[in-house]
Amino acid sequence: MPRGQPTTLRSASSESTGNSGEVDLQHSDWHPVHQNPQSELQTACAIIAGFLHYLFLACFFWMLVEAVMLFLMVRNLKVVNYFSSRNIKMLHLCAFGYGLPGLVVVISASIQPQGYGMHNM
Repeated sequence: MPRGQPTTLRSASSESTGNSGEVDLQHSDWHPVHQNPQSELQTACAIIAGFLHYLFLACFFWMLVEAVMLFLMVRNLKVVNYFSSRNIKMLHLCAFGYGLPGLVVVISASIQPQGYGMHNM
């Protein structure tokens, strides 16, 4: 074979039938799991964006809870009834600190779902 010419491997059956024996892997349906990887990335990015939104809101809501608890504690220092700020149950605090941010994210995602994820691909 002369040097400089491209070499291709063909089977004997492809020579007789006229097929080149090449397989087009980009346009074949041999791998059904990754049909559209771009939509999988967009979905994953939207889920991560929603989770980050929830975590940031939860941090700010818990800072608000701590500020209110600190205010109640300092206010009650002037009064003999120091333990009245402890009447707030931990269940209520958790519902406020974790539940309301989740509610905000669910409402936000239902009103404008394109606000989460990437849309410039």
